[in-house]
Amino acid sequence: MSKHATSPVITVIKRGNRPTEDNMGKTLVEKRHLISSLFIAMLLAIAYQEMLNPVRDSVRASGVKPVTIFLALSFLLTSIRFFIGNQLHLLSESTNNIRGDVWLFDFMFIIIQSIFICFLGGASSEEVNRITHINFYNILIILYALDVLWIALQAILGKAIAAWQRPSIPWAWAALNTSLLIGTLLIQWSFSDLFGFQSLATLLLLNIAGFTIDMILLDQYHLV
Repeated sequence: MSKHATSPVITVIKRGNRPTEDNMGKTLVEKRHLISSLFIAMLLAIAYQEMLNPVRDSVRASGVKPVTIFLALSFLLTSIRFFIGNQLHLLSESTNNIRGDVWLFDFMFIIIQSIFICFLGGASSEEVNRITHINFYNILIILYALDVLWIALQAILGKAIAAWQRPSIPWAWAALNTSLLIGTLLIQWSFSDLFGFQSLATLLLLNIAGFTIDMILLDQYHLV
């Protein structure tokens, strides 16, 4: 018998051990969810720690003042709706199916927004704002502008690059945050003392309105 002759060998390939497209897709989605959840949770914790420090120092030095409560509540309302909206956007089915570079684009914008929310938390007391060059209003305006820019770029890039087209653009969020940006600018222009009772009470009312419209009336992800 020739040395090359061998008994037939039957190779059995188990389909269950092969990485199918469905399994690869699920793994990719799980990785994206894990990364986004870790970063959002970490930045959320930092933001609230940044808020607690100036509020605590203000209360220790001057007691509980209405202006400190107004600033802290404005921060809470803004941070809650941004963190919830951004996290649910990254976990949504429409985001699960987008290309990696599009997902990374969204992720980086959300991380930058979250960092500015951390800065906003650090400006949550009257005392800090009276000595800083970039105050609570300035950071809030930048945050709104970033969100509007991100949404506008979604539409622009979707038209310029076929692969970047999305099933929908959150224009309602863009309209809301544009309105809040204009409202915040009007408060800056209308009050001589930006960190007095009247100006901060007006800012809080504006943020209550924004929170109500976003979380209850728009309710993009059907939470309420």
